Amino acid sequence: MPELLKSYILAPIPHELREAIAAASLQIKKRAGSSALRWTPDGEICLTLVSLGDLPASRLAALQPGVTDACRAFSPLRLRLREALGLPTATMPKSIGIGVAGDVEAFLSLRTNLARQFGTEMGTHARPLPPHVEIARLRQLDDRVRADVSRAIKSARIGTLGDFTVSSVDLAHSVSSSDGPMLRSLVSIPLG
Repeated sequence: MPELLKSYILAPIPHELREAIAAASLQIKKRAGSSALRWTPDGEICLTLVSLGDLPASRLAALQPGVTDACRAFSPLRLRLREALGLPTATMPKSIGIGVAGDVEAFLSLRTNLARQFGTEMGTHARPLPPHVEIARLRQLDDRVRADVSRAIKSARIGTLGDFTVSSVDLAHSVSSSDGPMLRSLVSIPLG
């Protein structure tokens, strides 16, 4: 039986913005405490379009033509990372993300088209989550902890982290490395 890889279609985050995300994460971590949250390792920081689940490498590679076709209809996207968000709600978060602004409608359209084409669900939430870069998940869903994390997000006052252009998306999978988990891109597919 072939090895299954946790697979994604994602937009990579430029290095300078990854540094800004790390600084924002540290601000929240100081306020929330590190034991309440599992922080996303630097190697897994990305803007996920579609989580494809566990796939064999051959199946992931076979998706490239369909992803290429879907991406042709979209011009590069100008996006801005700004503000820390509690997700799915600000008052009772289960995770923390950095919000995305800019060409959000085009991003959502691309995400919806890819999800439809590959038969994936956009999560288990009643309504789709706004575009975001996930930076942490709560270790336990205790109401007190969730309220404390909500206050930590607000008090950190994370503003705009920076702008970037998504000119391609990656077919990627998660791998273990000596530095911890990281995403490995199999192929980068241009938009347009």
